[in-house]
Amino acid sequence: MKKIIQILIVPVVLAIMANIAPADHAPAKARSVQTLQGHDEIVFSVAFSPNGQYVLSGSRDNTLKLWEVDTGREIQTFRGHQDTVTSVTFSPNGQYALSGSWDCTLRLWEVDTGRSILTLKGHDHVVTSVAFSPDGQYVLSGSRDYTVKLWELGTGRAIHTFKGHNRGVTSVTFSPDGHYALSGSRDYTVKLWELGTGRALRTFNGHNRGVTSVAFSPDRRYALSGSRDKTFKLWEVATGRAIRTFRGHNRGVTSVAFSPDGQYVLSGSWDKTLKLWQVDTGRDIRTLKGHNSYIFSVAFSPDGQYALSGSLDKTLRLWDLSPYTGPSMVASQLDTTPPKIIITSHGITRSIIPVPKLSETLIAGRAEDLSGVAEVTVNDQPALMDGLGNFSSAVPLKSGKTEIRVMAKDVHGNTAHKLFWVDRREQSKPMASTHSASPIVAKPTGKYHAVIIGINNYRYMSKLETAVNDAREVDRILREHYHFTTNLLINPGRRAIMSTLNKIRRQLGPEDHLLIYYAGHGEFDKAANKAYWLPADAHTEEDTDWIIVDNITSNIRRVRAKHVLVVADSCYSGTLTRNIRVRFNQDDQNHRYLSRMLRKSSRTLMASGSNEPVSDNGGSGHSIFARAFLDGLRNPGDTMFTAEQFFQEHIKERVAGNAEQVPVYSIIRQSGHNGGDFVFIKR
Repeated sequence: MKKIIQILIVPVVLAIMANIAPADHAPAKARSVQTLQGHDEIVFSVAFSPNGQYVLSGSRDNTLKLWEVDTGREIQTFRGHQDTVTSVTFSPNGQYALSGSWDCTLRLWEVDTGRSILTLKGHDHVVTSVAFSPDGQYVLSGSRDYTVKLWELGTGRAIHTFKGHNRGVTSVTFSPDGHYALSGSRDYTVKLWELGTGRALRTFNGHNRGVTSVAFSPDRRYALSGSRDKTFKLWEVATGRAIRTFRGHNRGVTSVAFSPDGQYVLSGSWDKTLKLWQVDTGRDIRTLKGHNSYIFSVAFSPDGQYALSGSLDKTLRLWDLSPYTGPSMVASQLDTTPPKIIITSHGITRSIIPVPKLSETLIAGRAEDLSGVAEVTVNDQPALMDGLGNFSSAVPLKSGKTEIRVMAKDVHGNTAHKLFWVDRREQSKPMASTHSASPIVAKPTGKYHAVIIGINNYRYMSKLETAVNDAREVDRILREHYHFTTNLLINPGRRAIMSTLNKIRRQLGPEDHLLIYYAGHGEFDKAANKAYWLPADAHTEEDTDWIIVDNITSNIRRVRAKHVLVVADSCYSGTLTRNIRVRFNQDDQNHRYLSRMLRKSSRTLMASGSNEPVSDNGGSGHSIFARAFLDGLRNPGDTMFTAEQFFQEHIKERVAGNAEQVPVYSIIRQSGHNGGDFVFIKR
């Protein structure tokens, strides 16, 4: 089930406002199934665990509390903050809790033990809102110091500070893909931030009082903002256009949340009510009454069947929404729209699409649906699919024309179909030198940078023989023949590697190109399903100094460069990639292909093996992979070529044919890849 990130903050003065609440005149009550009591002060923030079995609450009594949903039992009290806890949330895996406080800090907690394991300091004023990234590696915080900060949990550092609001920030959240952030402020605005560059992409204007709460829709297409002006608004993220204004509360709206399927919205208010709304129509479906004072925070359960609220009356309440959001109602009354299918691997036209004379072709694309995509098939076979609806499937080709049938089904059973044909034809090899001098190929405009890492001398584990020699020779060839500016790291520890990557990240411009080459030990933790690079100071029995490949991925996502290529000659590096294969260049003339790859950004991996050990020798003083890589760079067969072409021509068959390892070339998961490729130019 998807995790709902719910964040709410309210200024101090509002917590001590007049005691008299407005008179009740709302519609009939809905059923409150649990009232959770135990806090000594206002409950400012509430959140469901990802599995829906537990809830968190943060209070003005300086504590967080963990509750069991089925029994209403208080399981754990988290103590450590020196002032009011303003915002709480769970990590995506449910193992950790995060909190923000008026003591100007964030704290990370172990849910099972209640132990505070990390304190993040850096804000100059009250921390009002916190959020976990979808991959659990980063957190956001908003503060009354007018800033939003992005923190890296692995190092405990604030790696970026977003400035642009001119009053205190009240609410922050990540987009579902982790590439963007929303922030709401007392300056009446909402801002959309690009995390990779730190730029404010868009400002949403329309409220006439302070914004109290923001939320992304599950598909990232829409945003919500609640305000002290008694309304909340639905925005189109891509344009900044206000699509709908929801009116019905008679006092300020303090908290808003999307349902997991994106079809409903919850709103909480100082008028002591929660309201359930239908997104498509803007209709107020039900008013939930029961608190005897202001409501400060609301959240949906992961299955969308329950609501949670926290109040000035010191309680949490759990509400049964199933009569209004039950699966039968959703399917029969609200969602009859089929998914949208977008093919990205082939240019769909009215004519038959030519493809090369190969045994198969890769069909890749994206299925979009507000409720969520349940299944995609290609020619009646299940396609590989990630959490964002991207899919791919290899289809065998017949001689001549092959029919391609794509079907996408949403969670309510609505289906969409797309039909086209491909025609297998002979074509020239993609690296044919006859195209290399084509005058219409655009040249890269940015600078080329490389971070090259080679580790032989491990302090606490077995040494390698060829990694340093591999790195030195890659460094020399890239400098002398490809005019790269290089950073060569020989036998570095974890700190040196991460420091260099962060330093180079700050130097890169939006048109630059970055290559990261790593030769060293790798490790795979089957229990955690995580892969690691091992620096020179890594211990065999202690993973403190290991570099989890997810950290590499997250660093790459924040790099401003247009193209990033990771070349990894280590065990298990293939786990960096996601289950979407790269569309290989087969259907264009080479000059058109190169120009298209240059225009679009890319984040790709070339690895010596997938989830398997790889060889440290066998290449005459180099590893088998490094020998193929170096020989290919010396004699590529063309002066301008993509990394994908290079892999197909020089790496794949040569390495797989000479060792018990299968090299891979693929998109790096959750990295910001946008369809381009790294382009080499031999000088």
